[in-house]
Amino acid sequence: MSVCIWGEAENMKKKALLLALLFYLLIAPYTATSQQVETLTLAYVEFPPFTYTNKNGQADGLLLNKALKLITAAGYDHKTISLPAKRLKKSLIKGQVDIWLGIKKQKELGTDVLIGEQEIGNVHVNIYAVNKGKITHLSELNHHKLITLRGYNYGGTINYINDEKNDITVFETNNHEFAFKMLASKRADYLLAYQEPAELALKAMSIDNLSVSQLLNLPVFFILSKQTPNARKVLENLEHSLLIEP
Repeated sequence: MSVCIWGEAENMKKKALLLALLFYLLIAPYTATSQQVETLTLAYVEFPPFTYTNKNGQADGLLLNKALKLITAAGYDHKTISLPAKRLKKSLIKGQVDIWLGIKKQKELGTDVLIGEQEIGNVHVNIYAVNKGKITHLSELNHHKLITLRGYNYGGTINYINDEKNDITVFETNNHEFAFKMLASKRADYLLAYQEPAELALKAMSIDNLSVSQLLNLPVFFILSKQTPNARKVLENLEHSLLIEP
């Protein structure tokens, strides 16, 4: 009699183990999927020639195209969305988008993002003036009127510019073309602008006695939302693709 009871107990134990194994096999794919991301959403600002929407309504640009190739090489699908700078940063913090291509000095992002170590490219910040000598230090902007482009912090330079003790009067504009027209009409003494977009704008106009002073050379990195599933692993994969890029 005891042998029979023991045998039944063993059978029940085996059945329980089989049911547990079957349950694990059924839920494992869903658990894995919840821990992984297959499609990454890259957000960008209209910043030609680096990131912009072309005439066909498609995401385009020197840095943007490079980044999308790296995302594909890392094994991910991708989507793109163009957003104003402030909205983009808020969306990144909330996890509504996964990736942005930006510089490291972004106080608004705090500790809510991961920033890569491998440079994707570089952008340059210049100071432009008419009938003035070149600028060698930010302090030379003190007590002057300065034009800036709305939404940019110029590698943290905007903090110095907005500091009241430096007495810099700031005029914000939405595009480089209007900014240069303001400068040419002497509505301000200086213009702070990223070099490459500024050069595109200058192709369509002629400004006499324009001086250019390079202020900063800023490397650009992958900036990833911590809300992205397996964010650190995703960033690691993206940077690996960058390192093996031909």
